[in-house]
Amino acid sequence: MTRNHRTLLLSALFGFSAFIAAAASAQSSPQLFSDMRWRQIGPMRAGRTRALAGVPSQPATFYLGAVNGGVWKTTDAGATWHSVWDNQPSGSIGTIAVSDSDPETLYVGSGEGLQRPDLSTGDGVYKSTDGGKTWSHLGLSNGQQIGQIAIDPGDANRVFVAVTGHPYGPNDERGLYRSIDGGKNWKRVLFVNDRTGASEVQIDPKDPKVVFCGMWQRQEAPWENGSWTGAEGGLYKSTDGGDTWNKLTGNGLPDDILQVQNLDTFDFRGIDIVLSSPGAKVSAQFAPRATKAGAVVIDNTSCFRMEPDVPLVVPEVNPKAIAEYQRRGIIANPNCSTIQMVMALKPLHDLARIKRVVVATYQSVSGAGRAAMDELFNQTRAIFVNDPVKPEQFTKQIAFNVIPHIDIFMDDGATKEEWKMAVETCKILDPDIAVTATCVRVPVFIGHGEAVNVEFERALSADMARAALRRAPGVSVVDHRADEGYVTPNEAAGEDLVYVSRMRRDPTVPYGLSFWVVADNLRKGAALNAVQIAEILAAEYLGGKRAPSRSNVEPLRRKAG
Repeated sequence: MTRNHRTLLLSALFGFSAFIAAAASAQSSPQLFSDMRWRQIGPMRAGRTRALAGVPSQPATFYLGAVNGGVWKTTDAGATWHSVWDNQPSGSIGTIAVSDSDPETLYVGSGEGLQRPDLSTGDGVYKSTDGGKTWSHLGLSNGQQIGQIAIDPGDANRVFVAVTGHPYGPNDERGLYRSIDGGKNWKRVLFVNDRTGASEVQIDPKDPKVVFCGMWQRQEAPWENGSWTGAEGGLYKSTDGGDTWNKLTGNGLPDDILQVQNLDTFDFRGIDIVLSSPGAKVSAQFAPRATKAGAVVIDNTSCFRMEPDVPLVVPEVNPKAIAEYQRRGIIANPNCSTIQMVMALKPLHDLARIKRVVVATYQSVSGAGRAAMDELFNQTRAIFVNDPVKPEQFTKQIAFNVIPHIDIFMDDGATKEEWKMAVETCKILDPDIAVTATCVRVPVFIGHGEAVNVEFERALSADMARAALRRAPGVSVVDHRADEGYVTPNEAAGEDLVYVSRMRRDPTVPYGLSFWVVADNLRKGAALNAVQIAEILAAEYLGGKRAPSRSNVEPLRRKAG
């Protein structure tokens, strides 16, 4: 630095100091600080923070556990924090409990203790008897997620640990554990099943024999925003220190949770509508029994789709066919890939009559069920960590691959999935339409895509087709000839609409168009379509009222033939 530079720097510093001194000596105005805002100053490596515990006998002492930042301690009510966890192998913290009878004793549960698509697991329970200076590992490593810890107010060695369990699959170490020797030994005192973990535990401070525990049945899917829950959870109470438990219901708590019942002995009398999706063999056995008892069955399997006296319905396309339920008491839900295609074909067929359809499908693994989705996840992971890949649900490896084989092969070389698309389209829309399909399974979790080529009897421009599709119920046109100007399965997942993109003229035939169709195969391709059928059935034929929340269904009878 030159002498001139040093002179300038000193001048600037002296000038700034003079400004501060003048400001301090002058009477301050509230407006001077009006733009200042409070900000958090630490500990900075918190992320999601779930665990916080104070020490009643030391009002300024607190412990904080971050989900991926370890355990922190303050002894001055949060003015300063220091880490007490730097040497431990797991940084993910779900819960902290401090003993009332011995404030130097605290227990820490690792793992976030919650369920979300992305989280950090832990390796069990830790204990300190010197206020966090040193730690010992107490086991329960396979629990992965510790929801909460409760310590007997009068005995630091009697402790309950709520093990939430593996976030992505079944886990035998779930449940509530108790130790009476400070964590040297654990006994599981409450267990429901390998998919239901303990999420909360509390000891009555006035009577330590009374313990409450929350059980939570939940499993995260390996894909974003996917999960499974169930009715096996609930609030449990023990009055003998955890030896026996009773599930609490009623008196304000849920007592009307729908329980899974045995289909073999279920009595369908008094049931109006049955939504059935147990597989074709089970439907063939039990759907007739339900209709005999007076119920109307909306069946999502392939069992009844092509039977001549059973209507095959897409409400936006052929809602009047619902009336034919009276013939056998059954309405069939079409195949998922057929539903989204005929949703796009119907408005175009009304304008120019379709002669022929050539379609190639790109079908997600969820169309083959949950086990298939798990296989995609497990194979993808195996490839990244160099583990062997073994196909189980599919005929070949699905991760980083495509498989031109869905359902069984038929005598003519087509697969049954390809046959379904052809015959179902004819039954729903028009028996004179010729359809040829190539159905391919792709490594996508949710959402089917279809490349559709259509030949018409007369001219239909791409602009006219777009305009007709924009007027169609349940269809959205997203078609911009630019980057990202189209919809993919990733955007369609979780949505109710059928999306049409890439509309263009086919120059190889006199009157032809090509376009791209995408939909969530679990929603419009299955569950939503069945519910829409049920809404119309109840409102128009069973004397009920149409649900107001499904606005897309309301205009179906006016707009569809």
